[in-house]
Amino acid sequence: MQIKTISVLETLTKDAVESALVLRYDICTCPVCRKDILAEAMRSIHPVKDVIEGETTESLTRQVKAEYMGEINHAIFNATEKVGGRPSHPQAEDRNKTFKSLLQKILQERGLDFRNYHIDLLKRRFAVRIKANALYSYTDYIKLLDNNPREYDKLFETLCINVSEFFRDPPLWITMQYLLENMISEKIKKADRDLTIWSAGCANGEEAYSLAICVAEALKSHAKNFHVKVIATDIDSRCIARAQKAQYAPASVKNVNDKLMGKYFFTGNKDTDSGADLNKTYRVREAITAAVSFSTLDLITEEFPRDIDLLVCRNVFIYFNRQLQEKILNKFFAAIRPGGYLCMGQSESLLTEVRKLFEDTDSNARIYRRP
Repeated sequence: MQIKTISVLETLTKDAVESALVLRYDICTCPVCRKDILAEAMRSIHPVKDVIEGETTESLTRQVKAEYMGEINHAIFNATEKVGGRPSHPQAEDRNKTFKSLLQKILQERGLDFRNYHIDLLKRRFAVRIKANALYSYTDYIKLLDNNPREYDKLFETLCINVSEFFRDPPLWITMQYLLENMISEKIKKADRDLTIWSAGCANGEEAYSLAICVAEALKSHAKNFHVKVIATDIDSRCIARAQKAQYAPASVKNVNDKLMGKYFFTGNKDTDSGADLNKTYRVREAITAAVSFSTLDLITEEFPRDIDLLVCRNVFIYFNRQLQEKILNKFFAAIRPGGYLCMGQSESLLTEVRKLFEDTDSNARIYRRP
């Protein structure tokens, strides 16, 4: 059978437009604008063949989808930006202005300033809550916060996604163990017995406790002669409360090997309990929890700890715009002692301006040294 390529492309593009607009509350998505976005997108899609052949409609659709989906998505993105910014009809409200009012409301009522966070990421997170409440605009959501303050809790859980686990990204922790061993060796040579580590954006505590475990393994016989302090901070007070409990589900400890599990964890409420039952709770032993202190801290507005030997801040900068990233990285530089280290997430890298301040120790592990 034969079918016109353009007709298949139009069907695929229409479906893709509907999908792309599901969580868009920052632009008008009325039927008129949806039609305009589709028309604008189709104008930039140019099939190579007028017709295609195949055995069934489904197989022809799969064929066109495999060949043109990238072009379709690119066309929809450009069309959405063009039409969404200049709809063909008068707008009832300025959505960008309303969104700024929403952020200002959160600052005034809850003291959290998201105004310099990555704007597109924020809008996607807000969209999740707007859709969950079957609302249609930022204005509707502002009214909901007025009428139901408990929504703030669910909003903050969505804005501050804290997905973590012990020894997340295992290859990094091999490098981290080696780095800590070298740092401790250098301190012993200098008769320096203080080691201060900061886990900035510690989420539910897995990273901070992982660092404390690495230090314990690196210290070995020198443990009694060292004063180790792991500072763990996060903007989300609920995360800090969970971290202080030091108890975790099996999924959080999946990267912990048997040796470390036996030394630094116990299961259930009894130290002698064992096994891998999915319903069990894994608790961090006091030898590790005693080294970690948790507190809330806003990286944007509050003062930082000082004389840090190792600062670990992974997958936090994705929330910030470029200007804010530069500001915080300069504050990190001031917080780290000369010769200390900064470790960032795999998806992050130092800005050009700030990178001049740090030496690249391990680019794969995103570890940098302050000269």
